[in-house]
Amino acid sequence: MTIVLLIGTMPALMAQGSTGTITGTVTDSTGGILPGVEVSITNVDTGQTRLAITGDEGRYNAPQLAVGNYEVRAELVGFQTSIQPNVPLQIGQDALVNLILSVGSISEEVIVTSEAPLVNTTSSTISAVISEVQVHELPLNSRNLTQLSLLTPGVVQLRTGTTGGVTQGAPAVRVSIGGARFYQTGFFLDGTDVTDSSRGMGPGGAAGSLFGVETVKEFRVITNNYSAEYSRFSGGVMSMVTKTGTNALHGSLFMFHRNDNFDATDFFANKFQLEKPEFRRHQFGVTIGGPVVKDRTFWFFSYEGFREGLGISDLDVVPTEDAKRGIMPATGGACSSFLLGLGGVYNGGTDKCVIPVNPLAQPFLNLYGPPNRPSTDGGLTADQVVNSTQPTEEDYFNARFDHSFSDMDSFFARYTTSVGSKDQALDGGSHQPSALTTTRNDNHY
Repeated sequence: MTIVLLIGTMPALMAQGSTGTITGTVTDSTGGILPGVEVSITNVDTGQTRLAITGDEGRYNAPQLAVGNYEVRAELVGFQTSIQPNVPLQIGQDALVNLILSVGSISEEVIVTSEAPLVNTTSSTISAVISEVQVHELPLNSRNLTQLSLLTPGVVQLRTGTTGGVTQGAPAVRVSIGGARFYQTGFFLDGTDVTDSSRGMGPGGAAGSLFGVETVKEFRVITNNYSAEYSRFSGGVMSMVTKTGTNALHGSLFMFHRNDNFDATDFFANKFQLEKPEFRRHQFGVTIGGPVVKDRTFWFFSYEGFREGLGISDLDVVPTEDAKRGIMPATGGACSSFLLGLGGVYNGGTDKCVIPVNPLAQPFLNLYGPPNRPSTDGGLTADQVVNSTQPTEEDYFNARFDHSFSDMDSFFARYTTSVGSKDQALDGGSHQPSALTTTRNDNHY
């Protein structure tokens, strides 16, 4: 019995951070409260309606509404119907919509043209909403959603020990909210915790970006005074909500390209007189959504692909060809005691010490490419400077299904996955495929 209760209540608990609430009071023209008023809250895009009845104090409350534009209608026999159109509801918002009914026929309608108040008077939480327009139209390097959180006061990006804004060895951009450590920041998608539990970061993949610019409708950055629903995060929270299907079939098709044509030459490429390393990045995808049953059942699907070839001017210290064959420099016409201990034999003709190379070690020594700069330590090691390409591939998929059972009950299911890989060269072997390591990041949430 306990398990059934937990399953029944869990969706409501998990969805609080990704929805909004419309509440208010219904009065007559003299200011008297009106209990028993039927208040219909209709999503303009999907046609889904939530019904609420005012209580003894004339108040109504419609919690856990999907983000979007709403129309609020109040009806009571003996009074004119009052309608408040154009009520925008943002993620985590408690919108206050008070309505006044005048005496008359219920068939008569009074449309209120004033807008709902934007000031939050129902919660002390300090937050900022990144709207759908900002998500879609602001320029983003690699289309990384996390960068938009930096528009919020008190949010900064961790730059110590990072390359290109991404911490070395980390799959996503790290941010600090209110001066807290980066691992105290939480990331939620549709009310579900998607924070990397081992590193305290967002759900970034192999590309180091949080994709979904065409998938996420809007998100909220909470910086202070948030409730216990956000669990273990003491710094701040980034709560995102995905798009849904609507009564109209809609979608998008996009392609972004970036290359090195206008880039400056790399410092190491200049120093060692190498050509400018090549850089290519392609980001492309599609979204589509629509109705299954009008005003009741909807679907939405999105895909985004990322393909990058990052050119790197690589400086490595590698063993010389002689060193890989066991030929070492002699000192004062003799082998050192150390080399003699390794079985070294002095070759007077070349003034070199020759030591046997273990056959098991030879394949590993062969992984190192030949140096292309002169040795500075007598022939043991030398510099290898090459332009190499670091390829990264990632595919991001999202599918969502929404269904409304009644005016009081609704359901949605979403599956999101990000599968990617990044090839990184081992020191001294950047030009050889056998010296590449592949890092995979597969996220499912």
